[in-house]
Amino acid sequence: MSKLPVSDRIYDDEIDLLSLIQTVWDGRWKIASIIVISLLLVFGFNIVKPNTTFTASTEIKPITSFEFDKYSLFNSSLKIIEKEEEEEKEEKGEEEEKGEKTFNIFEITQQSLLDLYIEEIEEGSLLETAVDKFNLINKDDFDSESDYKDTIQKFVSEIKVLIPKGSAHHVLSAEYNDKDKWKDLLTFVNDEANRKVKATIINRFATIVSIQNQKKDFAIKDIEIKIDNVKKDYDRYTKDRLAFLAEQAAIARKLDI
Repeated sequence: MSKLPVSDRIYDDEIDLLSLIQTVWDGRWKIASIIVISLLLVFGFNIVKPNTTFTASTEIKPITSFEFDKYSLFNSSLKIIEKEEEEEKEEKGEEEEKGEKTFNIFEITQQSLLDLYIEEIEEGSLLETAVDKFNLINKDDFDSESDYKDTIQKFVSEIKVLIPKGSAHHVLSAEYNDKDKWKDLLTFVNDEANRKVKATIINRFATIVSIQNQKKDFAIKDIEIKIDNVKKDYDRYTKDRLAFLAEQAAIARKLDI
């Protein structure tokens, strides 16, 4: 068998670019249709696919000792001396105690601040406001305002503030599917809860100050009444004594004593 010259060999594996381009051009509409359909499917899936639900656990801790220092100074400034009246001691038959007994009319502690903070969250209105504010539940999905509010209340009722077993701190736990919205809710609730705790403390302190002022006014009035009674008793006693002396003097003169 004779071999062909190199110049006369036929290579079947060569690519005909012109033929390939012509084939692609002839099927351009099919290719374009496939691309468009694929894009629409991807876009549609992103719209209708369910969001992944996650469980969010946020730890709630008391304020640090450094943050509590300003309250310690406030507490120290409110200590007053408790003095029991001697009459009460005599009635009770108690002996006088050595030293002075002190107490604080309004003491703030790390635990009391934490309790107030948790109460504000558990009350529910803050969470309901945050759910509505940040659209955690789409209002457009409901036919009426009442259905929308009922759904918010149900959602909020499932948010728990508990102390898990083995943990030393409270944990706010809930299930949701949008991390960004949930972070916005937590930031809002934290800021508002702290603001309300501050307002509560100010109101309570103002109430206690008002009560103490009333007690002081009543005590002053009691003292004024006692002083007035003592003056009246003294005047009465003095008049009676002078009358007695005048009578004795008259008797003495009559008896020429």
